[in-house]
Amino acid sequence: MRPREAGWFDRAKLEAIGFDCGLPVTPEHASRYRVQPPRSTFAALEYEGEVWRGQIDDAANPDALLDTHLAVIDVDNDAAVLRRRHPDRRRVAIVAATAVLQYVANPGQPPFSRGQGHRGLACRDQRVPRVAGSARALSARALSRRVAAALHEPRYRVTVTWGRRLEPWITGVQPLGPSTTR
Repeated sequence: MRPREAGWFDRAKLEAIGFDCGLPVTPEHASRYRVQPPRSTFAALEYEGEVWRGQIDDAANPDALLDTHLAVIDVDNDAAVLRRRHPDRRRVAIVAATAVLQYVANPGQPPFSRGQGHRGLACRDQRVPRVAGSARALSARALSRRVAAALHEPRYRVTVTWGRRLEPWITGVQPLGPSTTR
């Protein structure tokens, strides 16, 4: 299977957030690209947007799809700049993130570099209010009623609110019935 190309997170975007991409992307310079440390930046996460829909349309194996409906669509070292580029607060969250530069050998084709921002998002913790603490019970109850094949279906809807410091916290949990969809 041929690796995916750089897409939007290409050399120009990597350089814009601080990676050194001055050398040609060749096997001779692969080690230089592989040793660059990750960069702290900000990422725009879009909920059920074009990137996510494209992943579904392109998937040869639906089981290989990500378990999230969020996709990283942009990065920048300035959160305010990202918000101006992506003003829809209902569909796009701006979060602190860690970006990684990847060197892709791409056998039979020229190598390329690309960035990844979804690996290591800086959101390590979420604040869970006492009312949402029942999510564990909801999950256990749903598991006892369902067969193993249905584990990928949503069992509850979680509302996440993003604060001024780009920190997420859970503000609500709603159980979903067996036939309920998002």
